[in-house]
Amino acid sequence: IKWAGCSLSALAWLQLPVIQSHAGLPPVVSQVVSVSAPILDEYHQPLPGTDPSSELFGIAPVEGTLVQIYQTADGVAYPPDMLGNPDPRTLLVKETRIGIGASPLESAPAKFGCILSPRPDGGTRLFVRVFNASSLGSASFYKDSQVFTVSATENDVFLAEFDTDMIPLDLSDEDGDGLIRSWEISYGSDPTVVDTDADGFTDGEERVAGTDPVEESSYFIIADLLPSPPDQIALSWLSESNRTYTIECQPLLDGESSYTVVDAVSGTGDVLQHLVPAFTNGHGIYRVRVSITEESE
Repeated sequence: IKWAGCSLSALAWLQLPVIQSHAGLPPVVSQVVSVSAPILDEYHQPLPGTDPSSELFGIAPVEGTLVQIYQTADGVAYPPDMLGNPDPRTLLVKETRIGIGASPLESAPAKFGCILSPRPDGGTRLFVRVFNASSLGSASFYKDSQVFTVSATENDVFLAEFDTDMIPLDLSDEDGDGLIRSWEISYGSDPTVVDTDADGFTDGEERVAGTDPVEESSYFIIADLLPSPPDQIALSWLSESNRTYTIECQPLLDGESSYTVVDAVSGTGDVLQHLVPAFTNGHGIYRVRVSITEESE
C-alpha cells in the first residue's frame, strides 16, 4: 500500500469528517494545526524528529523536539522564562513533537501536524512555540509563530509560520567569556570556564570564528602565507559562512605602529585565498580579524 508520503498520524486528521455550518455551529469538530515550511534550529538546520509510524516506511524513528500550542487572551505571544516555562498570561493547550503528524520522508523534514479537539471557541487566539530539544530541561533556544484566531464560521487551518531566528532562553554569561549560557548549552561547552578546550581562545571568540569551543584542535588560524611574485603575498585560511574577514597589516615591527586595513572578504565555508601587497621593506605583520556578518547565530 502506498501512503503518498503521509504518515499514519497525518492520515488520521486528513480524513476527519467535515460538518457544514448550521445555526452558528463551527464548520468542523476540531482545529487543525500544522506548518507549511521546515522549522530551523539555532544553527539554521532543520529541527529533528520523525513520526513513530516512520518504521512502516523503513525509516528509523527519531524523537522530535518539543512543540507547544498556547492560548493567549490578549493576542500577545509572551516569551517564556529562562527555563522555558510559559508566562502566566498564556495557557498551554497541547504538546506534540516535530515529526508527529507529518511525512517522515527526508524531503519534508522539520514539520508537524495535530488537531485540537474539541475545537476551541471562535475568537480564541493561539500560537505555537517550538524548542531546539525534546524537553525543557535540555532546551536552550525557542521560537514562536504568529498568533492565529480560531474562526467560528470558517474551516481555517492554523498554518504556523516561523519567520525569525531562534531566540536564546538564557542570556546570562556566568564566566564572562562572551558566550551566553544558551550557546554554552548548545555547544556543550562549560559555562563556568572561559576556555573550555584550553586552546588559547575563549569560548566566545570561538563562536565568533565559527570554530568548536570544545575541540582543542579547532581554532582560527592563517593556514598559509606564501610569496606571490612579483610583489604580493597570498594568505589562506579556512573560512566560515556568515563571517567577514578583515585583513590588516603593520609594516613596522616596533610594537607601537597601528594596523592598516588592507581588505575585507566574506566567508564561504571553504578555504579562502587572498592576495595582499607585499611589504616594500621586506618585513611586516599581517593579521586577519573575523566577525559575524549578521548577529543571528
